[in-house]
Amino acid sequence: PIGALVGYAAGSNDTYVFSTARARANNAIKVNEEISDEETPPTIIDKVKEQVSESKEVKEKMLSASKKPIKPTYFYFSLGSGVGIGKIPAIKNSIKSVIIKESGLGVGGIFQFWVPIKSNIYVGFSAGGFETSQETGNIITARSVENFGITTRIYPKKNSYYYNGAIGFSRLSQRSRFTDKLSDFFDSSINGMSITAGMGTSFIKGGNYELLLNSDVSFNFFEGGEKSSLIKFYLGVMFPRRRSK
Repeated sequence: PIGALVGYAAGSNDTYVFSTARARANNAIKVNEEISDEETPPTIIDKVKEQVSESKEVKEKMLSASKKPIKPTYFYFSLGSGVGIGKIPAIKNSIKSVIIKESGLGVGGIFQFWVPIKSNIYVGFSAGGFETSQETGNIITARSVENFGITTRIYPKKNSYYYNGAIGFSRLSQRSRFTDKLSDFFDSSINGMSITAGMGTSFIKGGNYELLLNSDVSFNFFEGGEKSSLIKFYLGVMFPRRRSK
């Protein structure tokens, strides 16, 4: 308390001047008013004006930079996995007594790569597969359909959902083995063509990625007249994040 009283008595009459842009400007005006017209005015006001002008220019540059269009992304890619159901034909095997169901539930995955040709239209490459298996007695049979082709994706303007399609090469594979053995006693495949169409949506957008939910229907036509139709649902991630105008 004694120190506070002494400090108050010593400093209560002191004047403190803080150097701010407004204080410098006010001080410059006061100085100019005290100087006669014949004397050369000091340059302090000019300096303050220069500082204000520089600050204004910096703000304008920052605003103009924020208004510049975002640099376009030259490619996108996504990975996804999911489940599906449909018909996969059976290839004739060496054990005729084994009955293979042509429909079933399975799992699959997909990889896609696009290049934008417009702000909402993308064209690229896709690769994916779907596999289902069944166990009959002591025999396990796995069948898979693999697709490789040209893909496209179209976003309706100002929307996060999209339409996609693909056309290309398809392959049907079938492998059979005994449950007590690791090696296959039957392994065969046939080639064909595929057409895929579907739609999806971006339900989560991160800093530089998007989480996608996609569904599609694929029709496959193989050698020998065999056909396959599949309905698939994928959960995937896309890099980088799409930034629409």
